[in-house]
Amino acid sequence: MSFPVPSDDDFYDETTDHLFLTNDNANSTNYEQTLANERSAVALSSALPGTDENSSSPAVPSERSLELLKKYFGYSRFRPLQFEVIEAALSKRDQLVVLSTGYGKSVCYQLPSLIQNNLTLVVSPLISLMEDQVNALENAGVDAAYLGGNQSREAIFDSIKRGRLRILYITPEAYQSTPDFIQNIHEYVGLLAVDEAHCISQWGHEFRPGYRQIADIRNVLTGVPVIALTATATDPVRNDIVQNLRLRDPKVTLSAFDRKNLFIEVQKRTQSLSFEKCVQNDLEHLLEDDPKTGPNFGGPTIIYCQTRELVNQLTQQLRSVGVRAVGYHAGKTTLQRNKAHKDFATDRATTCVATIAFGMGIDKKDVRRVIHYGAPGCIESYYQEIGRAGRDGFPSRCLVFYAVSDIMMQKRRIMNNNLSKEYENHKLEMLRRMEQFLTTTSCRRYLILSYFDNSIQHPDVPNSDCCDNCEKRCQIGGNDAKSYGEPTMVDFGEEAKKLFNALELFNGRSGLKKPIEFLRGSENKSILPFLKSKGLLDHELFGSGKNKSENWWTEFGKMLRNNGFLSESKSTFAQYCYLTKLAPKAIEWLSSGSKHLELIPTEYLLSLLNNKTTAESREICNKAAVVQIFSEKRLNEIKGRTYKDGTFYPSLISESVSSNIETYEKLPELRKELEDLRYELSLQMDCAANSVFSNTVVEELLRVRPTNELSLAKVEGLPEQRRHQFSARILALISAFCTSNNLPSNQCGGSSIGGEVPLELDGTIREQLTPSERNSYLAHLLGRFSLAELAIRFKLTASTIANHLNSAVRKGLPVHLDVLGISSDLIETVYQKVQENRRDIIRLKPIMELLPENLLNYDQLRTILSIFEYEYGISADGIHEPSLIKRKIPSWIPQSKETGGGGAEDFVYNTKKRRQSLFAA
Repeated sequence: MSFPVPSDDDFYDETTDHLFLTNDNANSTNYEQTLANERSAVALSSALPGTDENSSSPAVPSERSLELLKKYFGYSRFRPLQFEVIEAALSKRDQLVVLSTGYGKSVCYQLPSLIQNNLTLVVSPLISLMEDQVNALENAGVDAAYLGGNQSREAIFDSIKRGRLRILYITPEAYQSTPDFIQNIHEYVGLLAVDEAHCISQWGHEFRPGYRQIADIRNVLTGVPVIALTATATDPVRNDIVQNLRLRDPKVTLSAFDRKNLFIEVQKRTQSLSFEKCVQNDLEHLLEDDPKTGPNFGGPTIIYCQTRELVNQLTQQLRSVGVRAVGYHAGKTTLQRNKAHKDFATDRATTCVATIAFGMGIDKKDVRRVIHYGAPGCIESYYQEIGRAGRDGFPSRCLVFYAVSDIMMQKRRIMNNNLSKEYENHKLEMLRRMEQFLTTTSCRRYLILSYFDNSIQHPDVPNSDCCDNCEKRCQIGGNDAKSYGEPTMVDFGEEAKKLFNALELFNGRSGLKKPIEFLRGSENKSILPFLKSKGLLDHELFGSGKNKSENWWTEFGKMLRNNGFLSESKSTFAQYCYLTKLAPKAIEWLSSGSKHLELIPTEYLLSLLNNKTTAESREICNKAAVVQIFSEKRLNEIKGRTYKDGTFYPSLISESVSSNIETYEKLPELRKELEDLRYELSLQMDCAANSVFSNTVVEELLRVRPTNELSLAKVEGLPEQRRHQFSARILALISAFCTSNNLPSNQCGGSSIGGEVPLELDGTIREQLTPSERNSYLAHLLGRFSLAELAIRFKLTASTIANHLNSAVRKGLPVHLDVLGISSDLIETVYQKVQENRRDIIRLKPIMELLPENLLNYDQLRTILSIFEYEYGISADGIHEPSLIKRKIPSWIPQSKETGGGGAEDFVYNTKKRRQSLFAA
């Protein structure tokens, strides 16, 4: 096969890459030895405090803190939890802070030193990351530096003594080489912040031996509070952080892990072709032409690869067709890495092809796409890496291209690394969860979130902005079930029992292949002697699974393994063989005597139905019991609140529609002019366009449309220094546009979305609707467009638009019911029938059958049920776990049909127009 297949040596030690990137002269401590020495000391009991996280009442920000927030960061209010963290730091309390990427962790440790006029010492894993953050602070007018930068240690120390320096970044390795420096600045330090704190944990995905020494700084900085911050931390990792940093009675702050602006997608990677053809098949359709930046992937993009060789090949291939691509890995020189980092950070390059060590190494908020060209090793690292996307809060896409060989290579690497059994099992479990994520037909976002928080519930309504699986279900729809192509669970009890019993016969001395051959009645010479010696040719299981293909059984076995029923270990008698045995979960199921085992099938398992004989497909469809994730969803008996539609808001009545929609439709033109101005300024300043002012600021400028300094000061996200620097150009552009287009300006008192939207709806629209939902909803709200009109405008189906509006309705946001053909009488009629249906609203068809024929359509029924869900809420007793209900296989499951038989520093970017076909000869 021409596609590069990495050897074990190609899978670089991620820790070594981190050490190289931090300090070329760093002593590369043996990572595995460090784990072995310390693992026995890890307590199994939690080191976290017994109090509930986030249990304290919200703190009221002081006037000074709000003034400094506005001056240096451009915001007039804190995000939830931010000031609680800041207040605890000011109170000298140790803290563990787990906030999702893009939430604003840096403000939590940067603002205390500005309030107290002292120094915050920040431990950070990478020089490149520190450099980005120091530049951002300096652009905002904050004095900041990092050890190893342009300033000498003497100059930094002098700045600290003079009371000027507010933030100082160091790597853990820098501390180890100069502990005396930290001792000398002790009296000036008010806070020790440990960024990317998950690096301290041996149970995390980016363990750094140097991070284990950070606790020693506490012996030097006595009396200084410690704040540990990360975006990715499971319970064991949090516990490890608290123990190893020796946090004293820490306040633990957790935000939700969900990044709603990220769309998650998985595709099979092309194989069995030349490297050029594989990449062409996978990536060509993603490229867009841009007159300014040339071919790109829809904005700044990071492509993660598993090996350095693949980084080099892919970078060169992209460059050959005009993509401004740079490669980044630890095998490159310091000069090459620095240039690649700067070129990507300043938008001279649109794409960075990198090894996984680049995951934390960039502080760039406008990354629009993250591509993994090869399967990530675990959910934690994947979540960390996609966290580079959309940190400005705007829609971004995350795409994995994977092959089965990726998983096998990761598994080989784990098993050949001479890890302790405990840690090997931990790594294999992390890989198993990743394989489950890659192969699921259910919601991928749910699988990620449930990894970090097992209390997360599977969504009962799919969202088209969530992931590729949810998008498919929204597109397919259907009037049965829940009126969505919901994920299903299939009863695999009979098949599971056969495979489990077959594996027991082989007593854990084989992989899956031989038990599968046994079930299929194979008399292959590799298995026949064993069967004869054990008398298994007459066993009732022999041949009992021949009605299914070998591929089906193999995929079924993988699915069972990914769901924790099977475990694997490395063979002692064959280098590349893995032995499969029953996990405790399977043994417990067999012992229970249950006949049912309900699982969500993988996409590949479903696709195999297309390759079956008609008789076999019919047998599968007849025997499979498809079970809904929820079987009932009942409304509460008492109405808790009343839904208000568009008639309750004077600005949304029909007389206001003309001016509302005219303003709304002209804003994209103003947005383009502002983005062009930003790009021009970025070229003059030799920095990234997003560093001039962010996408958030662009949207704020569209909302306020300031034409004077007073109004410009109301714009959120624009620090004072930047405001003074660019005010003349910004105000002149907006003034000219508003005058020529007859648009109202200086809309300071309106919604943050637009002055035409009622202010009281502002927060819900901004924070609780996805970007696609927000676009559809605002167009309907301001323009009074029907579903059909919106479908044409956005090139979506009417059902998808209805889903967007219904999401808004369930949050209490008004829609124009008259435009949707819904009257109060119709709502009352539907309510009576819902009562007759035991208040169960999970399926539409039973309710529709109770209503007069042609009274309403399914889209209208969905909207009315969304109103009821808002008004009454869902009973806690009314969401039931799955019960085994025989149902027809839904339409979204495939049904079979009868068929017949170079050096970065020397590279000059090429913005030429790309050819007709990417990588064409």
